[in-house]
Amino acid sequence: SDWEDSHIDAIKLHVEDYRICIQAGGNQGMYPRLLAGMFQHVYTFEPDPLNFYCLTYNCQADNIYKMQAALGSENGQARVNRLSMSNTGSHTVTTDGDCHVPMITIDTLNLPHCGYMQLDLELYEFNAIRGAADTIARCKPVIQCENGNDHILNFLKPFGYEIVGYSRADTIYKAVQ
Repeated sequence: SDWEDSHIDAIKLHVEDYRICIQAGGNQGMYPRLLAGMFQHVYTFEPDPLNFYCLTYNCQADNIYKMQAALGSENGQARVNRLSMSNTGSHTVTTDGDCHVPMITIDTLNLPHCGYMQLDLELYEFNAIRGAADTIARCKPVIQCENGNDHILNFLKPFGYEIVGYSRADTIYKAVQ
């Protein structure tokens, strides 16, 4: 499909390490399934229970590691806000109120490698990146964010990152130094 081709082209253009990738905002499994055909190991995160159920059903490949958790700047708990059941990809997370969904940092995974991060977190991308500072410094993954912004770029610049491209609504950051 056109959607798949545009993402595959962007990944092939920028990514060099295909051992491990992190995908967050797994929704019902489209991204993890796509990435499982390109990477040796895919770690995917989806905090919403219903979406996670669908993701698990749709992603049966042995190289997809599924976690019902949110990604954030620190370990703790989050709450899923279901804004629209007609667009299950629009759900958000917050850390206020009645929180029962695990929230972890990417750094908690202590991955030996990471060549790519694809974050589709409905304006929570910056928090996930802040929780990945050690992984970013050590592994220098290509980072693709649905909601790229100046906060993300300014956080990544000290690690040698620049914006190197766009894929649909996503911004692609890569360490160039």
